[in-house]
Amino acid sequence: MPDFIPRRWGDRVNWLNNVTTKIATHGPTLGLAAAKVTEIQNRCTTATTAIQAVTTKENELDSAIAGRTTTIDAEFSALRTEFNSLKTNSAMTPAIATDLQIVGTTTAFDPNTFKPELSGSVVGGGVEVRFKKGQTGGVNISTRLRGQTAWTFLARDTNSPYLDNRPLAVPGTPEVREYLAYGVVDDQQIGLPSDIVSVTFAG
Repeated sequence: MPDFIPRRWGDRVNWLNNVTTKIATHGPTLGLAAAKVTEIQNRCTTATTAIQAVTTKENELDSAIAGRTTTIDAEFSALRTEFNSLKTNSAMTPAIATDLQIVGTTTAFDPNTFKPELSGSVVGGGVEVRFKKGQTGGVNISTRLRGQTAWTFLARDTNSPYLDNRPLAVPGTPEVREYLAYGVVDDQQIGLPSDIVSVTFAG
C-alpha cells in the first residue's frame, strides 16, 4: 500500500489526531506492544504541537498586522491634519518644513514599476484584503493556499477593501490564504506584483 500523509497543515493535524485515536484500537490487532502504541501516539502529539505552535504565531502575526493597520491609519490621519495646519502657520518656512520632513517631492507615475500595497485580516466570515491603488484605476487580486504554486484570479476591484468570503476548501479545517495584486490602468494589468500577504482563515 502507498504511503499517505496529507500535504496541508490543517489536514495533517486531523490526520495525526485520527492516528492517535485509532492506533489504540487497531494496535493490539496488528500485534503492537503497548509501548509501541504509546510511542506512535507520542510522535503524533509532538508533530501536532509543532504544527499548532506555528498556527498560533501566524494568528498572532495576522492580529498584530491588523492592529498596526488600524492604528497607523488613525494616527497618520491625525498627524496629516496637524501638519497641514502647521504649513499655514505664519512662522513656517520652507527650511523648517524640509527639516521636519513634512513636505514631499512629486514623483512621476511609472506604470512599469508601480507596485500596489496590500494588507489583509480576518473580518467576520471572510478575509478583508485592503489595498492602495495609487494612480491606477484598481487592482487585480489573486490568491492561493500556502504550499500551492499556482495563483487563482479572484477579482478586479476599484475600491479598497476587497472581501474574500469563499468557504474553507475543507470544512472545519483552517487554511492559510496568500494574496497578491497588480495595478490596472485602462483595463490593462501593469507594473510589479505586490508583496505576498498571508492570512490564516478558520471559517
